[in-house]
Amino acid sequence: MVTQTINHAIEKTQFLEDFKNDVLVGLSNFRKSLPCKYIYDEEGSQLFKKITKLPEYYLSRSELQIFSENGDFFGKLLKNLLCNVVEFGVGDGQKTRILLKHLTDNKVAFRFYPIDISSSAMNELIATLKIDFTDLESTGLVADYSCDLTCLSNMKTGTNFVLFLGSNIGNMDFNQSINFLRRIRRSLKIGDYLLIGFDLKKDVALIQKAYNDSQGISEKFNKNLLYRINKELGGNFDLNLFSYSSIYDVKEGAIVSNLISKKQQTIEIKSLNKVFSFSKGETIHTESSYKYNQNDICYLARKSGFSIIQNLFDNQHFFTNSIWQLK
Repeated sequence: MVTQTINHAIEKTQFLEDFKNDVLVGLSNFRKSLPCKYIYDEEGSQLFKKITKLPEYYLSRSELQIFSENGDFFGKLLKNLLCNVVEFGVGDGQKTRILLKHLTDNKVAFRFYPIDISSSAMNELIATLKIDFTDLESTGLVADYSCDLTCLSNMKTGTNFVLFLGSNIGNMDFNQSINFLRRIRRSLKIGDYLLIGFDLKKDVALIQKAYNDSQGISEKFNKNLLYRINKELGGNFDLNLFSYSSIYDVKEGAIVSNLISKKQQTIEIKSLNKVFSFSKGETIHTESSYKYNQNDICYLARKSGFSIIQNLFDNQHFFTNSIWQLK
């Protein structure tokens, strides 16, 4: 019998307080910034779904290929285990559904625990899972994975198989990544697995095109931060008075995305009872997306206390899903 529920771990009032505090701090800094996680409301989630289907955005296609072609590997890895498949930042779960199908076909016993900050994305995923899997035990958690890891330590039975896909790790710098991965390690048991998606370093022009699509959807996606501030915090951002820039910083090894003020202007945010001044050309940092080579991946695994079991690649070696284990 199928069991699928959603646990709304983020209370609306608490989320709003966190949003207000992060906006206040971010826009008060000398170098203004906004956390990219706030892009992902219903509108932001839909925009990202469109981005993943763009011809320039190779990341999703590469990872889909990896999952599609490695069913036997996952089946053998997890055979004869009772698995808790836990995914941080699940989104629409397109790649994950391929993995779950592989596990089902290989008769792996598992339960599924998707986690996402977007309630609309979670509702859509749970509805899809009900259609695709008739005997799936699943509990969706609407939460911010960067702070809520209690679900892992609460797993009393079975082997945890934790998924962190889509190069979500790339939104953290190396120190942040190591701290986050160590927190995951502390919540796991010996023998548990962690699978992470890494976008690999490659031709700079190819990387930049993925974040500067010809249809302008990436720009709308980043500007959704300003739209949410207007809608939920009483801001008066004019989105047309900000341009979008996304450039690969070779030294950082990351795509750096910013919104740039086109003129000197002031922005009022009523719920903060505060006015913020912008000079012409001043930026709001919205996202960094780090890229990796094999040495980087080995370094992260070693510093966070994991052993690398296998690296799976797409045909062009644009992307890798790296399987780690706590030994």
